[in-house]
Order: sequence, then C-alpha cells, then structure tokens
Amino acid sequence: MKINYDKSVDALYIEFKGSKSAKTIEKDDNVLVDFDKHGKVVGIEILHYSKVAPAKERLEISSGLKKIPLPA
Repeated sequence: MKINYDKSVDALYIEFKGSKSAKTIEKDDNVLVDFDKHGKVVGIEILHYSKVAPAKERLEISSGLKKIPLPA
C-alpha cells in the first residue's frame, strides 16, 4: 500500500495494488474509487483532504522514526 499527498491540489491518494485503474467511480464530490479490470479496488482518492478530514482524524505518514501529519 502506498499513500501520496499532493499539497498543491490538497488530494490524498491511497494505492492498494500496483494494478492500473480500468474504471473510476465518484462516490461523492470528494471521493473517487479506482477499480482494476477485474473489479477489485486499486485506489481511493480524497479531494480537498484538509477540508473534509478533521485534523484529529488525518493520517500520518511514518518516515523512519518521524511521523509527518498530513497535510503539513
């Protein structure tokens, strides 16, 4: 699993598999779900992450021994 946060567009992407996305479904205005050709979820994108995720519920990325809160 990989987690990427793009501060320039305030979007968080959680990648579950290295498979290519064959289909994307918009769950709501802020959440997109990517599926592979077999219908398995390969990733989830959360748009406007800093606005839709309360500060106390935001993810932290571990970088060695240091935890980095998202967004910075």
